[in-house]
Amino acid sequence: LFFFKHKTAYELLRSLVGSEMCIRDSLTSVQSAPADYILGPGDELRINFSGSLKASRKVKIDREGNIFLRELGTLNFSGLTYQKTQEELNRIVEASLIGTKASISLIKVRPIQIFVVGQSMKPGSYNLNALSSISTALFESGGPNDSGSLRNISLKRSNELIGKLDLYELFIKGNSTANIKIQSGDVLLINPIEKQVEIFGEVNTEAIFELKEGENFKDLIVFASGFKPLADKSKIVLTRQAKDNEIFVKEMSFAELKEFPLQSGDSIFVESTNNLIPVIGGVAREAIYEFKNDETTDDLINFAGGRTSN
Repeated sequence: LFFFKHKTAYELLRSLVGSEMCIRDSLTSVQSAPADYILGPGDELRINFSGSLKASRKVKIDREGNIFLRELGTLNFSGLTYQKTQEELNRIVEASLIGTKASISLIKVRPIQIFVVGQSMKPGSYNLNALSSISTALFESGGPNDSGSLRNISLKRSNELIGKLDLYELFIKGNSTANIKIQSGDVLLINPIEKQVEIFGEVNTEAIFELKEGENFKDLIVFASGFKPLADKSKIVLTRQAKDNEIFVKEMSFAELKEFPLQSGDSIFVESTNNLIPVIGGVAREAIYEFKNDETTDDLINFAGGRTSN
């Protein structure tokens, strides 16, 4: 039960990285082939010769993994990485074409078919290019539905778990390690959400966040981009609906709440230190000071280092 309407997981993701179209464009566009990309049938290459021989050849890797160049004959590059292919081509050219150098570029990537299942907006089969990663497939399929997790997305290959992607790691922390390349026949499984907690008030990103097992309020604050300057860390209100439908409300400090076990549906409000008063002119340390209910003007002056003689 959430008592206030804030952004959900997918809405949060869109707010973090821009519009949905910008997300897709950033994840599906390919500027150049990475060095570890493995070539295969269907990839199209451009071979440029320079030096004694000046020529440019456009070739396609056939079903047997071969290409044909009139200058060099039949070559097999299937199964080699992009970097190894360049190295192998250099070796062959140096041995066969004196005074000639060659460079290779990937001009068209072979298509692959993958499957998106589980809590997806649009489950089904998708034709992508072989440079695609888990995130590419995820956003091509519309992302998780309202019940789908952004933090527990499984990649399966031949019925074996290959990896898991946590989009919070990717978009909030900038860790792309788990955003691995997909292969033809892979299955992307979007698992259900397990725990959601709402946080609002004096935090930089008000939203409903998804928490994993073992994560607590300290993790939640990281996802919310930290406290705002006026946050009162001694007054944080937890609201929870009990099993008998009674509403449980407890005010805690940050120190108390950071180890407090959170439950799905919890709502957390971070209060503001509204009683802030600027003390300027005629005091030793001009600044903004917190004014508590049991304090006086003289207390504020003392906080500011006392009156100056001027």
